[in-house]
Amino acid sequence: MVVGLTGGMGCGKTTVLKYIGGKGAHTQSSDAVVHDLLANDAVVIGAVAKHFGEGILDAKGKVDRSRLGSIVFGDDAELKWLEELLHPRARERWQSFARKAGGGLRVVEIPLLFENNLEEFFDITVCVCASLATQLERRKPHHLTEEQVRARIDRQMPLAEKIERADHVVLNDGSIPFLEDQIDNLLNRTAAGR
Repeated sequence: MVVGLTGGMGCGKTTVLKYIGGKGAHTQSSDAVVHDLLANDAVVIGAVAKHFGEGILDAKGKVDRSRLGSIVFGDDAELKWLEELLHPRARERWQSFARKAGGGLRVVEIPLLFENNLEEFFDITVCVCASLATQLERRKPHHLTEEQVRARIDRQMPLAEKIERADHVVLNDGSIPFLEDQIDNLLNRTAAGR
């Protein structure tokens, strides 16, 4: 079974993915794939440097994601250009991961799963959700201002719509044991084919 995991910014998708991986599922984060492309894919790095200028690279010749984010999250046209460069490459990787032979559960975390109408690639979809206050609080360690976080959240599909479209919802406003109980219940239902 292949599960598509999504949710809003700061809702805890990474925490959920890590917990599921610790339970023995095969997992992949599309955010991690994008980070790898920006750090290690020569074609991607070259295209980004050509488009935004060499100043977008750090001292090691990798794309400075902080600088890139400050540009693209303030300019719809630049964000669209970047997504058109990255999304097909990221999709190719997670589709290959999802199709790998072998038993067991495969979970792919994709923040823009519903925005890009990717439901058809998964047996079930799961949305991790949290209140806006929780989302804002969780982004503080990432050194983003509240304004930056709100701007990024506003660029995504409303969380209520993601919840409506998902097959399963995990609420991540409470304690870690509460979150883990929900995930365990979901994994048990998935194993039973429900």
